[in-house]
Amino acid sequence: MVDLYLIGGIGSEYTEILEEVGVDTVPDPTYRNPANRATKLTEVDELNKSTRRVPTEKEVTRWVAEVEALPE
Repeated sequence: MVDLYLIGGIGSEYTEILEEVGVDTVPDPTYRNPANRATKLTEVDELNKSTRRVPTEKEVTRWVAEVEALPE
């Protein structure tokens, strides 16, 4: 869970919903299609009302880019 906090814009609220869709460590977003992940985040939020605002595809794309730029 703590790993996700390394990505700008991801706080506790988004960490919870990301974990609900199967993203629980920093490398995970790089293996996901941002459009598909944004759609899944929306679907999960509609069921669980996990967040005040669902992350957009643009935000998810930025997260993936940020993860890819991290040193290994």
